[in-house]
Amino acid sequence: MELAAAMDEEDSGKFTDAVKEYDSMTRLDAWKTTILLRAKEAPETKEDGPDPDVT
Repeated sequence: MELAAAMDEEDSGKFTDAVKEYDSMTRLDAWKTTILLRAKEAPETKEDGPDPDVT
């Protein structure tokens, strides 16, 4: 939950803290580490208006 909240808030410090906390409980493997680094570094794209309906 903290990781998702940090991403929503675009707070890289909170994101890093959440990843460290998770890693201290359950060791991250190489794949998870790569995905989390990509998520942290991904540029945010903002759109004006409501989210598109994808259903």
